Amino acid sequence: MIVYIDILFAVNLTVNFILLRAAALLGKNRPPLWRSLLGAAFGAAYAVAVFFPNLGVLSGLIFKLIASMMIICAAFPIYGLGEFFRLLGIFYGLSLIFGGLSFALVFMTGWGAALGAVYSNGVMYLDIPATALFTGAAAFYGGLRIIACAARLCRRRGARRRVVVELGGRRAELTALADTGNILVDPISRAPVIVAELDALGDLFDPEARLCLSSENLQDGLSEMAALGVRARLIPFSSVGREEGLMVGFVPDLAAVMDGGALRPMERCVIGIYPRALSADRSYDALYNPN
Repeated sequence: MIVYIDILFAVNLTVNFILLRAAALLGKNRPPLWRSLLGAAFGAAYAVAVFFPNLGVLSGLIFKLIASMMIICAAFPIYGLGEFFRLLGIFYGLSLIFGGLSFALVFMTGWGAALGAVYSNGVMYLDIPATALFTGAAAFYGGLRIIACAARLCRRRGARRRVVVELGGRRAELTALADTGNILVDPISRAPVIVAELDALGDLFDPEARLCLSSENLQDGLSEMAALGVRARLIPFSSVGREEGLMVGFVPDLAAVMDGGALRPMERCVIGIYPRALSADRSYDALYNPN
């Protein structure tokens, strides 16, 4: 049977991409698509190299471990050793499940003989039509996205996360409550807004700046932010008892979720400064949208 390198590469590229995006969903790590493609391409190139009989040494366990680690490093932003091994474990688990299902379909249904299957140095080659391959991949990934969206919609309201905000070399730690009713976005960048109490953000500002930010005159707060060199803007909002209002918001140097001792940077966001208490019992001091 003739083995086509381009098909071997395309099959492995597609499967690796699906597994990496699935790992991103399960691992709650959202890399850009180009990183997933980079990791998938590296894995596909490794599979092509291993398939050659004279490069069989690359199929050894050590080389496979090194290759999988390099795939994870290429495909994901890594924020700590724990994060790295967690993603690696998820990737291994998904690979085992996917591989087991593939072998079952190929050998128990006779599809391997029908399509033409070749196995060399731990790599399988299937002469799958390109249309079937990409249609199946698109359907599988679309299903994953639907499941992920459904899971986010079903997520219980009221979950709390520790959020770290940094600005100008200073740091504040917030207890943020998941609030699906918080649909605020920055009118300029359309980035989501995390609403935080001024008192909880106090470590970011000196007393004079805090006094200006607590003033009813929002222009004072904007002027103080400008003097500090902070990117600030006004965020329109509405709340119970107040049909329309404005709050001062700023773009932090860093906003990250504390996850098992490691910091996981959030996607672009704006911090909205609320001058009063958000919680009567002080159990949280910030609001974020879990979706």
